[in-house]
Order: sequence, then C-alpha cells, then structure tokens
Amino acid sequence: MAKLSYASQAYTEKLEDHKKQLESLVTDNDEQRIASIQADGQEGISKGEQEIAKAQQELADAKKDIQEDNVQLATGREKFARGRAKIIQSESELRLAYATLLETKSRLEASKQQLDESKKKLDQTKPFLDASAAELSQSAQQLEIAQQELDKQNAQLNVLGATISSGRNAWFQEQNDLNTQVESQVQEGESLSDYPELLARQEALDAEKARLDQLDTEFE
Repeated sequence: MAKLSYASQAYTEKLEDHKKQLESLVTDNDEQRIASIQADGQEGISKGEQEIAKAQQELADAKKDIQEDNVQLATGREKFARGRAKIIQSESELRLAYATLLETKSRLEASKQQLDESKKKLDQTKPFLDASAAELSQSAQQLEIAQQELDKQNAQLNVLGATISSGRNAWFQEQNDLNTQVESQVQEGESLSDYPELLARQEALDAEKARLDQLDTEFE
C-alpha cells in the first residue's frame, strides 16, 4: 500500500479490503475476548459460588457452634446458679455452726470457771474433810467397840434373864412344894418355927426370892 497513490481506486479498494480485514480481525478478537472474559467470569463466578457456599457452611457451622455454646452457656449458668445457691446455703450453715461453736465455747469456759472455783473450794476444805474423815473413822472404831460391848452386855442380860426366868420357875416350884408340906405337917396352933427344917427352907426361899427380885431390877 505504500507504493499506491492515496487517490487511486486501487488504493481505495485496497484500503477497504484492509479495513474489512481489520474489522474481521477485530470482530474475531472481540468474540474471543468475550468468550475468554465469559470463561474467566464463569470461573470466577463458580469460585465465588464455591466460596459463598463454603462461607455459608462455615456460617451454619458457626451458628450451630453458637447455639451449642448458648446451650452450654445456659447449662453453665444454671450450674453456676445452683452452685452459688449451695455456696450461700453453706455460708449460712457455716455461720450458724460458728455461732453455735462460740456459744458452746462460752458455756465450756463458764463451766471451767465453775469447776476451777469448785476445785479451789474443795482444796480449801480438804484439810477439814480429812480431819472429819479421821474423826469419823475414830468414831466408827469407838462405835464398833461400843457395839461389841453392847452385844456382850445384851448376851449377859439374856443369860441373866434366862437365869431369872429359870430361877423364878424353880422358886415357884419349891415354894409350892413347901406350902404343900406346911399345910400337911403344921397343925392348928403350931407355927413354922416349930418345924426348923421347914423354917430353914422357907428362909432360903425368901432369900432366893429377894435375890431374884434384885436381879430382876438390874435386868430392867
């Protein structure tokens, strides 16, 4: 085309041909470019859709995790509430136990003070108690000796009582026998002095009666 004249028909035709070639080339390039752009765009869209699907899945997983976390959080809050209630109850019981402990300690201290005072009084009275115990022991010994003596005297009195009883029985028997003899032997107008043997027996019985009366007086 550089050798052709710009005004010649050949140049014009040649230019038209060249223009058509260019247009054809441009058209072919545009279609290729569009196809290429469409291919690239479709690939980008596919990748984008994949990324969106992946993101949506991740979002769903995250939402599920959040829901599970919310359930765990609710469970944790419930456990925390129960634990806190137990802690409050335990603190209340602990305060009550501590108050009871203080009261018990106060009572024990008061009891200890009373015991100390009682021990002090006991220590003060111990010599007196020891002396009293010694006196009681001595008195018990004396009482035992006195009881032995009393038992001895009671035994003697029992013997004496038995002696008096048997003596009176014997006296009554002898006196009755003597009275029977006197009634049979002593005649009217006679006296007991007329019968020395009977008189001696009567005098002996009178002396025995006096002795028994004296013993009876001592026995009473």
